[in-house]
Amino acid sequence: MKHISRILAFFSIAVVSVCCAAAEENAAQLVARYDNLSLGGPPVSVSALVITSGSMKLTLGSGSAASVKAGDQVIGMFFKGTGSFEYSAKDNVELPIMKANLRETKSAGTVNNGVLSGSFTEALIAAQNVTLPALEGPAGSALDDTFAHHRAILKNDQESLLSLSFAAHQLTAPAQRIVRAELRGAGDDEWVYEADQNNEKLLALYTYQFDDRARRVERYEAVISERPIGRTRADIAPYDYVLSAVDYTLEAGDGNDLHVVATETITPRVNGIRGLVFGLTDLQYASGEKTPRHYTPKSITTDDGKPLAFAHRIDTLLVSLPQPSMAAAPIKLKFDLRGDLLIRENGDNQWFLRSEWFPEPHTAGMATTAHGVIRVKAPFVPFAGGKTIRRVTEGGYNVLETSIDQPVHFVAVTAGKYAYEEEKRGNMTVRTASYGQKNVRAIKKINALAFDMIQYYEYFLGPFPMDELNIVELNSFGSGQAPAGLVFITSEAFQPLLEPINQLFSEGINERMAHEIAHQYWGVAVRWPSPEEQWLSESFAEYSAALLLKKFQGGAPYNRLLAHWKADSNESHTVAPIPLANRITDEFNRTKLLYGKGPYLLAALHKQVGDEQFLTFMKSYQKSFHNKAGTTKDVAGLLGFVAKQDFKPFFEQYYWGTDVPELK
Repeated sequence: MKHISRILAFFSIAVVSVCCAAAEENAAQLVARYDNLSLGGPPVSVSALVITSGSMKLTLGSGSAASVKAGDQVIGMFFKGTGSFEYSAKDNVELPIMKANLRETKSAGTVNNGVLSGSFTEALIAAQNVTLPALEGPAGSALDDTFAHHRAILKNDQESLLSLSFAAHQLTAPAQRIVRAELRGAGDDEWVYEADQNNEKLLALYTYQFDDRARRVERYEAVISERPIGRTRADIAPYDYVLSAVDYTLEAGDGNDLHVVATETITPRVNGIRGLVFGLTDLQYASGEKTPRHYTPKSITTDDGKPLAFAHRIDTLLVSLPQPSMAAAPIKLKFDLRGDLLIRENGDNQWFLRSEWFPEPHTAGMATTAHGVIRVKAPFVPFAGGKTIRRVTEGGYNVLETSIDQPVHFVAVTAGKYAYEEEKRGNMTVRTASYGQKNVRAIKKINALAFDMIQYYEYFLGPFPMDELNIVELNSFGSGQAPAGLVFITSEAFQPLLEPINQLFSEGINERMAHEIAHQYWGVAVRWPSPEEQWLSESFAEYSAALLLKKFQGGAPYNRLLAHWKADSNESHTVAPIPLANRITDEFNRTKLLYGKGPYLLAALHKQVGDEQFLTFMKSYQKSFHNKAGTTKDVAGLLGFVAKQDFKPFFEQYYWGTDVPELK
């Protein structure tokens, strides 16, 4: 659905082409048409019908099939009978995660001799600009009821839908090829295969055991395989546009309702696309609530007020443009967004918005400055990253205006019953807010600790990326997050010894604080362009924190972390290589790879090249990729330049591979 680098030949028999007939349909019309599929003719009997696409081979063994139409266009076929698939698993990088996710999802597919095999009794195969088999033969059995049931089941997929995929493809790459196969087997064994000009992927659908009976039909996707087309995994995937600026107003009353008006500056990277694909929250469930919270655009307009057509479902927003894009020619869009999205977990007097509360692009395309005016009903107090322009009270609302003047990946906002104090040293301001009541002692201690940590980070990472840092208490335990200019840290940092649960989570709080502050370098100043590169944020922040603790507290904390990372590496390394950690359905192994094996690799590299060269590399990387997206390929290249060594074999074996280095 994005810019093409190489065309994949998908099928090999008769032709179905739908490349141009729908060229003038807008986003809403396209989604509606692809949502309302119908059988296009009488079913016929088929046998030994083979369809191939990239790594996938589908065999319709015996049964009935009929063409499928979206509106007046034939886009594929529906099959009921006995079928099987074979998917090439001869890929050493992703083979471990394929096997792990198959086990976790209890899918019936098996891997033998480099091939993942499975069976199905129903298949909906849709395609555009490809060659499909002609359906010829004697009359088959009726398919209407089975087709309707199949469509109803697969519409419960909470992460992707045929209608969204094909509508987005029509808007962004209508002359290119796309195929989607939805397969259902015995029981709940369900698969989705999808391929376009950039990627092919195989997904296994699975369900959660929700307490809410109505939600037990929901399907979620486990990525069994995802492979790039026309590039290597080390390359950044193509993307159509960059979000380069957002100017927003946010208003929140004393309930759950949120109103955001955001004007976004979009810079296209390609010519001729007729629409944009964003991520935008659609609905969320608060803990213990069975009714979802909804959030949706009330209107989307151009900068001069012209309304634009759009479709918004399962956290995906498709927007039609008034005319095809021109590369490097900025477009301004205005979004009016409303919903009851403000979730106060456990009835707390606080809420926070982290991502996709305004329309956001593909990860690599998120490089936005931000100006915001935030109005929240008193007594709630708002916080956001960036330079404070004003903080006032107006008509019963606490108002904060801030500006982030550098490109960032996340723009976050929070508000609650907070009391805060700030301290300024030189050009740096640290502002710490405690929840519920002003904890003066904790605030002063945290402010001082933050300044000390920033000072050391500046020694080996360079100037601190932000002029202001807001450290905000979350009324829970054992976690932290750090979008641009913010550190969210849980209550044990503020009251470590007052309650047993605080004491339980207090161990390692300095390391967690150091980790979150390090994210202003790793994750904010140096962004990660894709989920495969998230170790540039998490693993590098973790290792930076360890170096800080070693400086402040001696070798014992560093050695303790090193032993912990090694244990995590040994427990998780066979599940997946580090770049595929975000595919793991088991969150514990994902954490062990990004927060365990990742920093362990950095420790091994540090020991191999020595202090001077490693710290030079860290500072040089920050300088070279300041306000840019880094990649692991760049890590290996710059470290090799500094240390005069070839680190490609190291990264092939330990980063892209599943081996764990020995630290001697």
